[in-house]
Amino acid sequence: MLNVQYRMHPEITKFPSEYFYEGRLVDAENLENRREGERYQADPWFGSFHFFDLIDSKEQRADGSSLRNVIEAKFVAFLVKELISRYSQRGELRSKIAVLTPYRQQRNEIVSFLKKLVGEQATGFSSSQSLSGPHAVSESVERRDPETRGYNIDVMTVDSCQGQERDIIIFSCVRANTRCP
Repeated sequence: MLNVQYRMHPEITKFPSEYFYEGRLVDAENLENRREGERYQADPWFGSFHFFDLIDSKEQRADGSSLRNVIEAKFVAFLVKELISRYSQRGELRSKIAVLTPYRQQRNEIVSFLKKLVGEQATGFSSSQSLSGPHAVSESVERRDPETRGYNIDVMTVDSCQGQERDIIIFSCVRANTRCP
């Protein structure tokens, strides 16, 4: 069994260790210095590890089999915009942000909302590339205004992200529980 992890921030390790590994998952020694973290990790909106419960969001089946959650896609785009505007005045987050989702249609929704937030004229997309299978497509949303020139926010399906690493991951689950306790 995996019992030492080498990539996650130590605060993130606590969740899988407690819920899936009965407390046996530990951090490698070289991760201790990550506890200090970045400025955004001190913000209650972001931190090292955060769940958001979106009331009134719901999943919808689109294009046959893929799912989307429009409210969640809007919220994810808002989070990306806030991260950049609050914590990247000098480009500190350049190439460090990725948005992941299990569903192709949700990826498309998030890309669409990111384009609206940064403006159609200010958004560029890299060509799609198939990385590992038919649904593995990565699109980059690039802001071109002077303060955030060169930003690439990768919006990917989980399959297309295999083997990659970013400092900030926003995961869009899509599924919504309409039965509240």
